[in-house]
Amino acid sequence: MLNELIERYSQYSDVELMEVYSSKDRYTDDAKQALDIVIGKKGGIQALTIRYDKIVGKELEQSKIKNDAAKLCLNGITKNDIRHALTSEILALDEIQQIIEATSTEIEATKRDLEIKPSTIIGGILGGIIGELLEEYYGDYRSCIPVTSFTFLL
Repeated sequence: MLNELIERYSQYSDVELMEVYSSKDRYTDDAKQALDIVIGKKGGIQALTIRYDKIVGKELEQSKIKNDAAKLCLNGITKNDIRHALTSEILALDEIQQIIEATSTEIEATKRDLEIKPSTIIGGILGGIIGELLEEYYGDYRSCIPVTSFTFLL
């Protein structure tokens, strides 16, 4: 059992190991021992904590850059100007550019989806006219529908 746990924990990422370590009180003695062995092989708890803190710090910095890029993009700042405005001591320049590009693309897609196009207006007007004509011609359309189990859909 111990060897199986060691093998399993050896495949865990630093983040997964830290999650298990932070709640190891709930685990069996074998699981605790296996965890200690694996963490020891990976440099000990102090080294694991340092690596974990770097990972979390990087994720927080990515989130910060994404939020800042979104704010600037929504304020009409160009991608090029955003690239010059945002810097990071944690992230590489290409990572920042990828975040800016993805954020900008996402915001532009959302803007396009929310945009009212002439076809939307024309389609709405035509639908209203057709509905009004049908009601004038046929009267109350609900009175023409036979009563079935699907009447509840109206």
